[in-house]
This record gives sequence, structure tokens and C-alpha cells, in this order.
Amino acid sequence: MKEEEVENIVKNALNNYFQEKDVEKKKLEELEKKEKNKVIEAKHIEFHSQSINAWYMSSLEKDKSILTLSVAGIGFMITLLTTKEIDSYLIFTLFCLSILSFLISIIFIIYIFDLNKKYLTNVLHNKDNSCIKLKNKDLVAITSFFCGIIFSIILGITIAVGSINDNKLKNTSSNDINHSTDLKDKSNKTEKEIQNDKWN
Repeated sequence: MKEEEVENIVKNALNNYFQEKDVEKKKLEELEKKEKNKVIEAKHIEFHSQSINAWYMSSLEKDKSILTLSVAGIGFMITLLTTKEIDSYLIFTLFCLSILSFLISIIFIIYIFDLNKKYLTNVLHNKDNSCIKLKNKDLVAITSFFCGIIFSIILGITIAVGSINDNKLKNTSSNDINHSTDLKDKSNKTEKEIQNDKWN
């Protein structure tokens, strides 16, 4: 019997040892799985954070570029207005529409900057952002900016065509003046010849 008892004790000890090892192995696998999940979750959070940051920075740069170009557009229009005399209602209307479009774009971009600040403050304080509608204001700013560009291009074409027509008129009138002076010279010569013939 002693041999059987020793065998049972050894078997029980070995079984207990292997069961403990299995339990430890399962616990270790669960810990590894939890750590992997934590790492994956941290990567996902970091990726999400960087994506939002990249989106915000590119949106901010776009808005800053539109603001800068709109201010430059108004400056260009005012400079053109002071150097070119307005000789038609069409040119005056295009000047006004272009400047007004750039001005609307500037006002909306500044308003969007303020709304962005409120939006981010609400996000940090876990408040509702449904009342802040940035998309429509952004669309108005971009549309008015492009309208300002289109009006400026049309204005440039109109002024260029007007200048070409003015140059043609100047050339035509100078040719007419030259032709009339030539005719006067010829008529003066013929009168002189007539008078010379009379004296002779």
C-alpha cells in the first residue's frame, strides 16, 4: 500500500503542479491579451487624435489663406481703382462686386475663427456642439472668395478690352490727323503753285 500511496501522492502533486502551471499560463495569456488590447487602443486613440489635429490644422491653414488672399484682393482692387479711371458703369459694378465678395469672405472667415474657438471649448468641456454650424459659414466664405476672383478676372478682361479699343481709336484718329495734314499740305502746295503761276 505504501507504494500506491506514494504513487498517488506523486500523481496528485504532479497534477496540482501542471494545473497550477496551466492556470498561470492562462493568466499570463490573459495579461498579454489585455496589454495588447491596451496598446491597440492607445494606438487608435493616438491615431484619432493626430487625425483630428491634422484636419484642424489643414482647415485652419485653408481659412488663413483665404483670409490673406481676400485682403490682398481688396488691396489690388483699390490700387486698380486709383490708377484706372472708371469710364463705364460696368467697370464700376465689377469693382464693387469684387470688393464686396472679398469683404464678405473676410467677415465670414473671422466669424468662423470665433466659432472654431467656441466649438473646441465645448469639446473640451463635453458640451453639445449641435448649435454650432460651421459648414454653412465655411461654404459662404469660400463661395464669396471665388466670386471675388471671378469678378476680378472679368474686370481685368473688361479693362484690357477697353484699353485695346482706346488704342485702336487713338491710332485711327492719329492716322486721320496725319491724313488731313497731308491733304492740307497738298492743298497749300497747289495754292502756292497757282499763285506762282499767276506771278509768272
